[in-house]
Amino acid sequence: MTEMTKSEILVDSIHIAAFLNIHNIPILRIERSGRMGVFAFPRDKAEELINRYMAGEAMVEPRAFTSAIREVRRFVDEAINESKYRTGSPRSGL
Repeated sequence: MTEMTKSEILVDSIHIAAFLNIHNIPILRIERSGRMGVFAFPRDKAEELINRYMAGEAMVEPRAFTSAIREVRRFVDEAINESKYRTGSPRSGL
């Protein structure tokens, strides 16, 4: 799923997020959605790349893509853990 606002594109696909990460498009924020994350990207930089990805016209080096998926998963884990810490959940020890 991809949603758009005037200035952002929200993406819930880790694969699209990794693809944009390879192209140095910054993740503006990660919102928690269950165990997954929803990624916000700047619309002006990400929109054309997402269109190319969805059309099957995007090419990336496979190892770089695999590494980017791992990195984005780490970002999600960090965002979830940070969120737990801020809310004082029992698992955070607060």
